[in-house]
Amino acid sequence: MAEHEAKVSYQEIFHVQNGTFMVTENIDTQMNEALKNFFIKGNIAINHIFPLSKFMGCNISFIREKEDTKFEQNAAKFLSQVPAAKKLVEMLRKDRGTWFLCFLNFRDKIEHKSPQRLMVQYSLQGDKVYAQFPLIDDIGLVDLTQKLWQDLFTFIEDVIILLFRLKLPVQIKMVIIPEAQRDPLIPIKYAIALDISDVTQPERE
Repeated sequence: MAEHEAKVSYQEIFHVQNGTFMVTENIDTQMNEALKNFFIKGNIAINHIFPLSKFMGCNISFIREKEDTKFEQNAAKFLSQVPAAKKLVEMLRKDRGTWFLCFLNFRDKIEHKSPQRLMVQYSLQGDKVYAQFPLIDDIGLVDLTQKLWQDLFTFIEDVIILLFRLKLPVQIKMVIIPEAQRDPLIPIKYAIALDISDVTQPERE
């Protein structure tokens, strides 16, 4: 889309004559296919988390419940079986409320309900052609997918870390590295720390 937008800016793909214009490049099909693939592959990535959670002894597939009541019922049952997973459930609940259900709804519409085809609209103003790129819920297509990709990436990373935390000895902690202290070339988010606060100090003679 960025390349097409640049061509629009430089008027490289238009023939304008006598108050009419012709567009020589169309990205509608490519744009719709890219959007569909984004949600399909994102959904695959989410589904790959569930076998890992089962392997770690705690199935978290209940996050896909569309109704909050069913989610909470399953979450309560899950916590009764794995009390140490409180932070994991809190994260799942927060993500459902901010982006996860939105992602699932978009994915269902695109893959199963044949949504309205997205199209770039063009208009002639004076002697220049302008393009209006499609919005989804008043959000630009690129902005939406970039935000959802970041949310998805962070979700998978956090779930994996929280699952592994359940298997670690209590003295070993997974701690978040402050953003200001992360290497931009190797943006590691977590570090392993040893908690020695409960270690009994040897008596001095």
